[in-house]
Amino acid sequence: MPKANVMFGVLLHAADRLRQGEELTDLEHVLLGTLRETLGEEEVKEWGRVYRESVSARGVVTGVPEGISARLVSQGYGFADLAEDLPAVTAEWTAQSNWSAVAPQALAAGEDFDSPEFIEGMSQWGWGVTVPADLAARAPGVETPEPPREDELTALYNFRLDFDNFHVHRTVGDGWPNTRDEIRWISCGKSDTGSHAVPFLSQEFGGNQTERGQTPEFTYKRLAFQGDARRGLIMNIACWEWDTGDGNDNSIGEVLIRLNNDPIFSALWAAAGSAAPTFLGLMMDLTSMAITFTSLIAKNDLSASRSLYLDQKTLAALSHTGSAQWHFAGDGHHVLKMKFLGDTIPYPVHDLQCVIRTGTTWSAPSTLPFQGLSGPTLAVHDNRLHLFYIRSSDQAVMWASMDTNGNWTAASRIATDRSWHAPAATSAHGRLYYAVTGMDNKVYTRTLTSGTWSGHGIMPGLSQHSPALATLDGQPWLVAYGLDDNLYHARHNGTAWSGWHEDDLDWKLDTHVALATRVNHSRLWRVASGKDQRIYTSINGGGDWVSQGIASPNWRASHAPALATNTATNTMAILLRGADATLWAGEYNGTWHSAHKIPAAAAMEAPAAAYFNNKLYVAYLRQPS
Repeated sequence: MPKANVMFGVLLHAADRLRQGEELTDLEHVLLGTLRETLGEEEVKEWGRVYRESVSARGVVTGVPEGISARLVSQGYGFADLAEDLPAVTAEWTAQSNWSAVAPQALAAGEDFDSPEFIEGMSQWGWGVTVPADLAARAPGVETPEPPREDELTALYNFRLDFDNFHVHRTVGDGWPNTRDEIRWISCGKSDTGSHAVPFLSQEFGGNQTERGQTPEFTYKRLAFQGDARRGLIMNIACWEWDTGDGNDNSIGEVLIRLNNDPIFSALWAAAGSAAPTFLGLMMDLTSMAITFTSLIAKNDLSASRSLYLDQKTLAALSHTGSAQWHFAGDGHHVLKMKFLGDTIPYPVHDLQCVIRTGTTWSAPSTLPFQGLSGPTLAVHDNRLHLFYIRSSDQAVMWASMDTNGNWTAASRIATDRSWHAPAATSAHGRLYYAVTGMDNKVYTRTLTSGTWSGHGIMPGLSQHSPALATLDGQPWLVAYGLDDNLYHARHNGTAWSGWHEDDLDWKLDTHVALATRVNHSRLWRVASGKDQRIYTSINGGGDWVSQGIASPNWRASHAPALATNTATNTMAILLRGADATLWAGEYNGTWHSAHKIPAAAAMEAPAAAYFNNKLYVAYLRQPS
């Protein structure tokens, strides 16, 4: 376990401060409130005494950061101290492999909730944390936006989660021959509106039910959560090998539930509500504290535990699929099936906004007459600026265009195309070329000629993320990221697409790439935000990709960058979404120039950019401010 188990250290330090009559800080009050309910005040003081003796004897205590164990008794630890320490704590926790980021579009497409890598990481640590992909992209150590205003939040929705069954992949056992597992499940949680998950202690499963390969069902105890939410639900669920058999099972369960209840979830929602980039670190630290503490006081053996933040997008996907399967891999390995009941939750709708740079001056953000789930994409063709985005209600690909006077057409759907990802577009051969990753992960292509879309073509293979398109020497180039985690490109000769050519740079990405051409140099630029959020660049003059290294050692982007070429000056603009949702603009004219913040622009995800009518247009989904 990392040294940075901050909350457990604060809890022990606070217990000693309580014993010695010190005035508790705001955070210490929250944590000790839970401990007092669980153990009683005298027992809490005894924990403090033992902790202080350990510090005095050895100087350090296992699982407690040195920065806390070195504090004097007179030095409290409050929420302000936590805010200062969380960036470093988050960096240390997230270096582990027992956390995952869930993409709602993958769930809706029928993909597994948990990846093999996460299951392996959870097996190593015995616990895990799952958060939305959008939240996981936020890096620590940067300024964060204010919480969303009440009028910007989605409508209230009501739903229910039930325990359905669990499958035994690997038994727990207790080390003795001819013994059996006695499995019980514990859960609790809270939505952002204050609705609580039902404090849950399951029936006991034993005998043949818990042998490998069995799938026992929950019968008279099933309800995990019933209530309402706006932003989502945070839950903690644990699988225990229940050894007590002393008639005190229920009271022990209640102790464990109470430990994981209000104070912890209130702290988490405070962080999530402020879009804090350190939310994941806080969630992991609190989960670790709860596991450490319950393992010390419980007479039973924890098999595996996990905390989950299910945001509106994730719950919307679950409301459409009807169920989810979550792995609990630790001492044993069980796969829990949860059923979703209640409202069909809509996917969130976000305004599309645009900022325009004329010369060196940026306009104020303007709200476009369109709303979407993801996107957008911009492309110039036939003296019009074309906009593409994904409609929230049905994931339809939508298209509109603007003339040189700033007049937009009404948005229309492109045939029956649907996607979770923004499409790509480029102009060549007198046509607008278009590509999109379909709901089945196939890449579909079309062309627009004189206002009419062609029938679709289908590229071989399967892809993830958005494709990218740009034109080099009159030929459209298409780049896609395969399900095998490799980049591929294809070219169109005016008649047909070539086959895919596998990339030779071995980039590993969590998002799509950006493409643009420096016309006077006959070079196609490909730029991406790597898994470390640094900006990787490469060029292609018609053959193989050649790495151009990191654009700038100081640049980071939480999502894919956008590129736009100014043919008048033969420069390229690069747009980056920072971890705090702000947009940054840089430029390349042979070297990369320092990026500057675009005033008042805040994006939900990757921006789009294009030069049109001698101006740089940048479009994005508006981040609630």
